[in-house]
Formats: sequence, C-alpha cells, structure tokens
Amino acid sequence: LVTRAADRLFDVSLMEIMVGAWAKMVALQEYATGEKLLSKKTHKFVLSEHKITSKHSPKIELFVYDQSVAEVKVDISLTLVLAKTILRIRQGRIMEVKIAGCRAIGKASCYGQEIIEEQTKELEFPGAIKLGDGIEIPPPLNVNVA
Repeated sequence: LVTRAADRLFDVSLMEIMVGAWAKMVALQEYATGEKLLSKKTHKFVLSEHKITSKHSPKIELFVYDQSVAEVKVDISLTLVLAKTILRIRQGRIMEVKIAGCRAIGKASCYGQEIIEEQTKELEFPGAIKLGDGIEIPPPLNVNVA
C-alpha cells in the first residue's frame, strides 16, 4: 500500500512539464498568433541548453484500520537540464521535439528534511518525439496598462 502511494508521488509526465514550460516562452508565443498561426508551414524553433524546474507538493493520507490518522506533505522538485532542443511548430501547436541530451535532478523532502536527491547521467535521445495532433501554444496575454 505504501509502495503504491509512493509510486504515484512520482507519476509526472516529463513531456507535459517540458512543453508546458516552453509554451510560456514569449518568443514561442509568436507562433500562436497572426501569419504563423494560420500558415500550414512547419516552423523550426531552436533552444540552446536550458533548465526547466517543476515543483510539486502531493499529500499522502495515512490510514489505520480504515481510519485516517494523518496527512503527510512531500515536496518534490525536478530539474531537467536540456541540451540543444529543436521544436517543430505548425498552426500554433508543438508537433515534434528533438532533444540532443538531458540530465535530470530530482529531490524529495518532507517538512524541510531532505529524503532523497538523485541525478541521472547524461541521457541521449536518438530521434524526434512526435506529439500526435500537437500541443497548443497559448496566445500571449493582452495586458493593457493605464
């Protein structure tokens, strides 16, 4: 039971984290408006080495004889250090991702006490990751300042 709960703590989609971070980039948002959004052409967007950090704070509820006795909050931080990355964008959607390499650093702590910190070796990705119908890049927010 504890193992199942621990497995779910780390049930995070790396692609969702990466694409979610990229989609917030101002430079990438130009592909979500105007001519580039309407164009059927596939655009290439190149990112040099960069980091993406994602933080999560899931809670585990502890039970004794079907009675909830406590709730434990775990703080999780995942940092991806990505080498040169190429995004293929069409009609405001990221359609394909090619990553030259990646390192991941994961940390978990509970009430300020570090439980674990792990780092991967450099991982290589031989080829592109196709994203089916693509993942939408949100258009930039229009903010009027008075």
